Amino acid sequence: MSKAVPITLYSGLEPLFSIGAIIVRFHWLLLTILSTLLFALPAQAGRLLFWRYENNQNRLIFTTDSRVQPRAQLIPNPTRIVLDLPGITLNRSTVDQTIGGNIRSVRVGQFNSQTTRLVIELAPGYTVDPAQVKVRGLSPTQWTVELPDPQPIRNSPPTRPTPPPNRPTPAPQLPLNTSPSSFQDENNFQVTRNGLFIRLDKQGQNRDIRVEDRQEEEAKTIQFTLPGTSFPKALIDRTLAVNKYGVSDIKFEQPQPSQGILTLRVAKDSPGWQAYYSRLGGLVLLPQGGIPKVENLTPPEPSPEVTVSPAKNENPTISAIELTSNNQLLIRADGPIRGQGTIYRRTGIFEIRIPNAQLAEPVQGSSTG
Repeated sequence: MSKAVPITLYSGLEPLFSIGAIIVRFHWLLLTILSTLLFALPAQAGRLLFWRYENNQNRLIFTTDSRVQPRAQLIPNPTRIVLDLPGITLNRSTVDQTIGGNIRSVRVGQFNSQTTRLVIELAPGYTVDPAQVKVRGLSPTQWTVELPDPQPIRNSPPTRPTPPPNRPTPAPQLPLNTSPSSFQDENNFQVTRNGLFIRLDKQGQNRDIRVEDRQEEEAKTIQFTLPGTSFPKALIDRTLAVNKYGVSDIKFEQPQPSQGILTLRVAKDSPGWQAYYSRLGGLVLLPQGGIPKVENLTPPEPSPEVTVSPAKNENPTISAIELTSNNQLLIRADGPIRGQGTIYRRTGIFEIRIPNAQLAEPVQGSSTG
């Protein structure tokens, strides 16, 4: 009987235990957890902001707006690399993109109410060595999945690979949020944990994006010209404050119905920024080299036309974990949190997983790991 094969996760981040969720382990056998001690209301789940499969590199790239710890496995017949993103929602219907060659397709869908699933399906008759599939965390919110070259399955002649399409077929585009409030600033533009996100009414092609850096005396501006792109009306001719990642503000212009211009005002020593269209219906702006290159930069003075600051995407912070005298666990946080518990009877460890949360430095009370 065929079984799923686990895939090792790699990360340059320390500690690895906390990518995507806070995990609290307690070495007491007689531990009582009261759900009423988890403060406030449930926290909002994170979202998948961007993904792209680079066929020439055999690599999948994806970005979320909150920390995530992917779970990866290889499933045979047909061969699929399956990645589950716990605590992440898609907020749209399933996307199925044909790739061609030895990679049949990439699918992105909502596996359950709290898990988004990405599936890379190989062409029939092909497989990969799971030990050579590398799932790497560039940051807690930016991940890559690197595949070796697919090989024919022994004793099973491969079928003819799916021919690549004549031209790229973009996945259907839907807004991330179709509620009436989706036209408000906080939904049209967000400062996330790994960059900036802009919701679009219409988007063009990544290959058409033009970027121009302009050095000023006290700052630098980075202008993105976006052919085929339309901003939401609420953003046009607006300049919004950012004040993070060395960016003071962002300006939205729509000189033509199908051409948008974005201008970032950044620190003089800021690296360049890159723009990618998200198949989920928006534009993602990411600093070259990742967030560590910009997280300590001081933004320059803002432009005089700045109008309003956007709402930032912040997760609750856990400040204290206490075990009371009657064996009850108390977890203190500055916002809504929800946890799930698992007991490992063989080791006597009780594990609580709290998605979309972060630990204060230091955390008061019992040890975590």
